[in-house]
Amino acid sequence: MATHEPEGDPVSTTPSITPSIDSPLMTLHGQYITLRPLQLSDAPALYHSLAGPSNASLWTYIPGGPFLDLESFTAHIEFMCTGTVFIPFVLLSRNPAHIPSALSSAIPSGGIPVGVTALMSIVPAHHTIEIGHVVYSPLLQRSAASTEASFLLMKLCFEELRYERVEWKCNDRNTPSSNAAKRLGFSYEGTFRRHLVVKGRRRDTAWFSVIVEEWGLVKRVLESWLAEGNFEGGRQKERIEDVRERLAGKGE
Repeated sequence: MATHEPEGDPVSTTPSITPSIDSPLMTLHGQYITLRPLQLSDAPALYHSLAGPSNASLWTYIPGGPFLDLESFTAHIEFMCTGTVFIPFVLLSRNPAHIPSALSSAIPSGGIPVGVTALMSIVPAHHTIEIGHVVYSPLLQRSAASTEASFLLMKLCFEELRYERVEWKCNDRNTPSSNAAKRLGFSYEGTFRRHLVVKGRRRDTAWFSVIVEEWGLVKRVLESWLAEGNFEGGRQKERIEDVRERLAGKGE
């Protein structure tokens, strides 16, 4: 009698590791940036980097915000810290170029909070996880530090937590986020039409991913681009797109 086996490549049925905010794995040190679990006490310093009228545009594509006063922003940070939707991180920088002028007089050894991001859509049984809620200070955007922050999270997901698919999703109108995903090595998979309603408006969602078979090349590209030798006077010598083309051409 014929047997009917399920189709598809066999994979491990051992779930990936569920991130724990209390784990020492959740503090990530890079050359340009440090990530650690977000704390409510970060709110006042983060307010200068991410909130207030001058930063309202940062929240155009985020379900919350903008936050025009410290009280409402603190409530949002508390929601991120205490809710079950996110594993939230704060980005800490010691680079004076990333620090708002109001905070530049005294930079603690650990750095000043200049952004937030999170792990979300976490499904250990299916080995999938998402990097989302990315909100960086304008002073941090398009910097080596912002690239390194995403790289550190990707490395955590693939190598420490053993996920096999890392996702990046954004409003399909959010061109900077789509470009950031592609630049990091995520592949565009398609757009979910009428996916969500955000702030009373329809959101079509663009989906991107890196899967475990691609991680080796993605990692080498990002490590090579982030290397200290690729920068001189704070300016890149080789673009990340050129690094990717060079390494892919070598079959590395």
